[in-house]
Amino acid sequence: MSVTPEVLWAQRSSKTDAARNYIYLTIAVPDVPPSGLELHLGPRSLDFTGHPESAKKTYRLELEFFAEINEKESKIHHTARNIRLKLAKKVLDESY
Repeated sequence: MSVTPEVLWAQRSSKTDAARNYIYLTIAVPDVPPSGLELHLGPRSLDFTGHPESAKKTYRLELEFFAEINEKESKIHHTARNIRLKLAKKVLDESY
């Protein structure tokens, strides 16, 4: 059985500045090592599965985005407590 992890989300938007056009996601999954992590980032979706070392559970998350992101410009940072993603929006716009 899988558990949905806590997800924090924030967004910045700009019609003129690509550096200010991001979605920030934090997936709270403590004690998930890089070997127990599966993360697939597509232009319109995110698919995550994590297996922590200290617990007998599986974290599972599927998200569909409102609009496309630029996977090549996006960044992923994995720590012992969470996974932080900075997702670059493909289209410059005031909001998503």
